[in-house]
Amino acid sequence: MRFLNSKSPMIAAKLIPWFVPTETESRVQIASELAQRLEQKPDETLCLVAIERNITRAIVVAHVSEKHRKSVWLWQSQAEPGFRYSKLMFDALKQWSRVKGAKEVRMGPQEHEKAFRRRWGFEDANNNEMRLRLT
Repeated sequence: MRFLNSKSPMIAAKLIPWFVPTETESRVQIASELAQRLEQKPDETLCLVAIERNITRAIVVAHVSEKHRKSVWLWQSQAEPGFRYSKLMFDALKQWSRVKGAKEVRMGPQEHEKAFRRRWGFEDANNNEMRLRLT
C-alpha cells in the first residue's frame, strides 16, 4: 500500500467514481471543484489517495476552510470495504490539519456518515455541521 498526497489537478478526474455526490453537487462537479482548488490553492488542499497494485483503495479530500481559517473542511472520504488503513489516513488528515494551524476538522451532517462520525469522534457544531477538535 502506498499513500499519495496529490497536488495535481489531473487526479480529480481519476477520482470521480470515489466521490460521494450531495443534493447540490454531482461527482463531476466535485471533481471540477477539486481540480480548481488543486490548481489555485494546492497548499490548502489535501488529496490523499491510498493505492495498492495501481488500484485506488481509499481517498481523503480536505481543505482549509474559507469561513473558519482555524478549521479544515473534510470534503470527501471513502474507502473500499475491508480497507485496513483508515486510521493511518485519518491520522494523516489530523496531522496535515495541525500543520495548517487548524484547531478542528469540520464536515457536513450527511446521514450516511453517522458511523464515520461516531468512529472518529465528531460532535455537533454550529450551522448544521460536525466538528472534531484537534488536541
